[in-house]
Amino acid sequence: MSHEIERKFLVNVDLNYLLQATNTNSDLYDGLHGEYWIHHTITQHYLKNTGDWAIRVRCIEDVTDRGNGWETTYEYVQTMKYRIDDRKSVEIEEKIDEDSFNFLASDRSLTTPALIKRRHRITYGSERDLCWEVDEFLNPEYAGLVLAEIELKKPDQFFRIPFWMGEEVTHLKKYRNARMARKLEKNG
Repeated sequence: MSHEIERKFLVNVDLNYLLQATNTNSDLYDGLHGEYWIHHTITQHYLKNTGDWAIRVRCIEDVTDRGNGWETTYEYVQTMKYRIDDRKSVEIEEKIDEDSFNFLASDRSLTTPALIKRRHRITYGSERDLCWEVDEFLNPEYAGLVLAEIELKKPDQFFRIPFWMGEEVTHLKKYRNARMARKLEKNG
């Protein structure tokens, strides 16, 4: 079990531009935006009727260039999260097998529809041990929404806010993934 302290922001620049400007192999890389170093696609479902806990099952698809071709791997995880306040939560995470994920993901009486996002990780500033997770939401209902969050070790930890960040939305419930997944069900 761990405590998670996070801050979440809207991204206020075009995502494709940001990814090119942070990719050290790109002609647009300028060193000012940070450095982009990984991405993967996340498909997640939230269990229904879990009281104060948000419980999700997640499939993380990672595509890696191994030099002699691309390799796709999958990781399956169940996470239980209890929110203490807007910035701090208790999180319990464990790996699950593919069959467990598929069983839960396919039963709409147990879980929400899939919330799908592509996650990009970007380091910024002198705090190279901190990483911005930039989520591009792929569901049509959330087209164009790009959120960035950072996990901190303590609530008052210093970190630089990149100039490509917009409004802080940590405190706004409508930007929490569990709420967004439940909204997909209501709209479906």
